[in-house]
Order: sequence, then C-alpha cells, then structure tokens
Amino acid sequence: MFLRGATVRSAAPIALVVGTWLSLMNQGEPILRGTIPWVKVALNYATPFAVASLGFLAARRRSNVERLVRLLREDSRPDDLGT
Repeated sequence: MFLRGATVRSAAPIALVVGTWLSLMNQGEPILRGTIPWVKVALNYATPFAVASLGFLAARRRSNVERLVRLLREDSRPDDLGT
C-alpha cells in the first residue's frame, strides 16, 4: 500500500523536502567532498516517506471507520414507516 496511488502522491513530496533537508544537514560535508554515503542518504528519504505514508494510511483508515459507524447508526434507526 505504500507504493500505490494516493499514498505515493501524498508521501513523496514530503519525503523529497524532508529527505533533502536531512541529507544536507546531516551529510552535507561528505556530499560536498564527493564521498556520498548512499545508504545514509537513502535512509534520509525513506524515513520521512514511511512516516508520511503511515500517517496518510492511518487518517484514511480512521475516516473509513467513522464512515462505517455512521452507516451502521443510520441502519439501526427505525424508518418512517413504523417498522
């Protein structure tokens, strides 16, 4: 689910901005020297992507649960015909 549709569209821009900031802040000196620590840089992008994806999916799940609760409440109400 992390690499599909709305999750990627939501999380990718966040990962790009935060990952770039983290890479420059934490690995700026090695990057400027030309000795790029690729694993650390990759983790700088993967971490905010995972966090943003989890946040997006949690919010979506909560929204779905709230919608289901509303539907169940509506189904449990007696209709206007007295049944």
